Amino acid sequence: MSRSGIAILAVSLAGCAPTVMQMSMAPSDVETATARLEPGKGTIKGSAVLRQRGGRVVTCAGNEVFLIPATESASKELRRIFGSDEGYVNRGGNVVTGGGRLVRPPQPNRSTACDPQGYFTFSNVRAGKWYVMTNVVWSANGDYQGGTLLGTAEVAEGEASEIVLSL
Repeated sequence: MSRSGIAILAVSLAGCAPTVMQMSMAPSDVETATARLEPGKGTIKGSAVLRQRGGRVVTCAGNEVFLIPATESASKELRRIFGSDEGYVNRGGNVVTGGGRLVRPPQPNRSTACDPQGYFTFSNVRAGKWYVMTNVVWSANGDYQGGTLLGTAEVAEGEASEIVLSL
């Protein structure tokens, strides 16, 4: 293959990679976030669902769910990506050729998995404001559909908070 052919192939393959929307906390917030992730007495229970055009409901079953402390820099980064404290980023892209957008949570965080019905629980959560983020994605006609959902939960000491991530 000629050099120009290799260059064209490299450029076209580079276009296939998804755009990774990575967030990071300011160094000063990492210590605060780490302390907030220490065990508390609250609980966050929730679910994540999206409705397809045909009416079928798709859940986050088997996907990771992230619990993110609402520090100043995490809030700023999440608002930059999602537009507010609660939002949605469409995955997009093609199953074969790739592309689209992937959202990665800021570190540090905690994670769990959605059960087969799309429910999740975070136990031993400290009181305060938290972000909850997960993906609800499927493929149809060779394209990725769905995306990343973000919501907020307020936890009172020793209490349970419920959240539904959806559009």
